[in-house]
Amino acid sequence: MSNSDRYGTQSPNSTANPKCEKSGTEEMSSIDRISNLPDSILLHILSFLPTKAVAATGVLSKRWKLLWTSFPCFDFDDSDYKAGFISAVNTIMLQHYSGSIQKFRIKCKTFYCVDVEPWIKKAILRNVQELDLHFDSVTMMFKLPRNTFTSKTLVVLKLRSEGVTITVPWAAYMPNLKILELDSVRYQDDESLSDLISCCLVLESLTILRSWNDNVGKLRIHSSTLKSLKVHPGGEYYEDERNRVIRDEVALDINSPVLQYLDIKDCFSGSLLISNIGSLNNANLEVHNFLSCQSLIKCFEAFQNVKFLSLAGGVSQEILNLESGLPSLTFLNLTHLTMGFRCGWRPMLPYFLQWFENLEVLKLTDDKYYSVIDENHLWNDPAIVPRCLISCLRIISIVVSGESDCELGMLKYMLKHGNVLQAVEIHGADWSHGQQKCCIHGIGEEACVLEGNFLRSERYNRKLQTRLNLADVRTEDHGRVSIC
Repeated sequence: MSNSDRYGTQSPNSTANPKCEKSGTEEMSSIDRISNLPDSILLHILSFLPTKAVAATGVLSKRWKLLWTSFPCFDFDDSDYKAGFISAVNTIMLQHYSGSIQKFRIKCKTFYCVDVEPWIKKAILRNVQELDLHFDSVTMMFKLPRNTFTSKTLVVLKLRSEGVTITVPWAAYMPNLKILELDSVRYQDDESLSDLISCCLVLESLTILRSWNDNVGKLRIHSSTLKSLKVHPGGEYYEDERNRVIRDEVALDINSPVLQYLDIKDCFSGSLLISNIGSLNNANLEVHNFLSCQSLIKCFEAFQNVKFLSLAGGVSQEILNLESGLPSLTFLNLTHLTMGFRCGWRPMLPYFLQWFENLEVLKLTDDKYYSVIDENHLWNDPAIVPRCLISCLRIISIVVSGESDCELGMLKYMLKHGNVLQAVEIHGADWSHGQQKCCIHGIGEEACVLEGNFLRSERYNRKLQTRLNLADVRTEDHGRVSIC
């Protein structure tokens, strides 16, 4: 007896039965392998689908019908429904009868309070962890259910709508809320936001996009746990220059001892008070008006421990307008500075850089709301050279128009005194073709390299190189230009 006969195997020369092979293939293809997966894996797969599609899986089998009703994430968007959005949500919410809810999100253009409120209440009762509400309609004022402010499970709360009014009950208590985002909402009074923050015992991240009619005079943000804070105007309000008008009755007050990241874009606050932020590491400040020079100086004093600082808007102009000159400040920790500027500001730069003894990266950007061309200002090399420029400044990024003696004088001054410079990025403000840039490498060596497609205009390219006294220019492979 051969080995193939003994063990029931076929020899290589034997011929297989094609009917048996076909039958086996059909049997394998008919096996529902997905349904045999554990519930936890199936629920994870469903989490990537819209709630409407998740609910539709209930028709597949009895197991799927029971499975989707315990699905922990709800994402309702009325754009997914041609009609009957409210009815569909009511049906799905009614059929979901087991387990807690991890995430509950609703986005709709129009809504009625009588429909939305029960959905939110049920989500809170089901121990929801993330609540995300986005209502485009402003025809009706909507107040969150009271049990929202007493949720012990809510970790993330996101609200976006001018139709939502924040009214905080006296018994508010949210012990686990860590992330709070308020976009264009309104507040009952000046104390509403302060009361909301005070009831969040572990709040770490706060984002506020303000509406011009949010009904708040003084926005007070005091928190002993907050680590990240962003305060911006909401929607397209900020983009319209007519809206960037200071309002004396509006104020912003920030006090947060463990704050690490701060991003403020303010166009209408009459006063800005920032204090007790000794842990701050990264700060972005774009403010178009300060009521007094003293207010500006206090802001800088609060930022003295930061490592990354970005200043834009009217900040540079306010520095230029300091009647008593620049105060004596020291930013020993700061290594990265980004600065947007207006006309006439460049001659002040060397004196301003004296604040930053350990600066390594300097980015001088154009302010998109103000011109960067200093046509009426001349550059005279100052008597001083900032310590950072001599000892530690490695990278400079700067926007130039190529038409100003002031900007080119400043650039040559930096190249002359930048003993440890490794690269200088020069961005051309050529608005007709979009910004282009070049990069000078090997500063201080006999030969350096100008990289990149600076401007599409060769005439302009040659003009800039001539005005910077760059002697020999040779085009090499890959668009590189050697400057000797």
